[in-house]
Amino acid sequence: MDVYRPVFVVAASTNYGAWIRQFWRAKSGQHDPLRLLLKPNDRRGEVEGWGIWPHWTVLDALTVCDPGPFAEIVKAVCRLCPPPILRPDSLAIYGATSLVVRCSSPPLTRIAHALMTATRHLIARAPLADEEFQKAEWWIRIIGKEVKANCRALFEARKEYLRAGAPPIPRSRHFRLGFLVRLWKDWKRAKKDPDRHQRHWQYFLAYGEPYWYAGAGSLHTTIASGLKVKGRLHRERILRRFTRTIWPLVEDRLKAYRPQYLAIMGEASRHDVTVRFFDWLTETFVKDKRPGFKVVDRAHFSGPE
Repeated sequence: MDVYRPVFVVAASTNYGAWIRQFWRAKSGQHDPLRLLLKPNDRRGEVEGWGIWPHWTVLDALTVCDPGPFAEIVKAVCRLCPPPILRPDSLAIYGATSLVVRCSSPPLTRIAHALMTATRHLIARAPLADEEFQKAEWWIRIIGKEVKANCRALFEARKEYLRAGAPPIPRSRHFRLGFLVRLWKDWKRAKKDPDRHQRHWQYFLAYGEPYWYAGAGSLHTTIASGLKVKGRLHRERILRRFTRTIWPLVEDRLKAYRPQYLAIMGEASRHDVTVRFFDWLTETFVKDKRPGFKVVDRAHFSGPE
């Protein structure tokens, strides 16, 4: 049976972690600039489903076939490495929906690549079934927004997928048909560097893992994922606003963080959460009730640097 096993650096027991955790619970103080992301519209998005603490993703929300060997590999790699240091660099908006703190930590980036390579064979993958495409078409018609355009995108993505030989892709719901359609839309809509988006599509089909596994990736911790940014000017306006109000607090409370372990996450099957996520099939925010993530094991680093 497949189980989720993302790997995070968690910001537990830090001023930054406590601050963001209060926001995720909609308990930000009256003068906290994060309240701008709660009212008049709640823009927390999916964050409540990721666990109780903000985090940096080392391995993404994929399912694995055998969690025992997976955990042993993660622990073995971490035992060889001293604790890395993470430093905040800037605020950014990713995917037109997420407000993140971009960070740097060359040692953690190297650890992440080692883990991606060492655990790749354990990721659960399967080809897309006709039933999945049929259900997706029904879903698009039920939502009823931009039905013609979204159905056309679904049909064209399916055509390209079949042309590629219907390769196996992750069985994780986060990287299934919705993610495939997102990649197709990004590629076909790209006005700048469409070849890069085509490479993202091709990498996903060739290796059955997110395209950012191919490169340096982006080390970041997400504050909120419920934005809907429309165009470059809107993005720049939002970033200017939050850089002025939120960034000074990020710098003050995060500073340089040295985690002592990586958290191996699993689903909290008895703790369902309601999240608001951006559905790429319909390009709307929808609510979903599902298990959140919790720490199920720890992989400790070797000792002080």
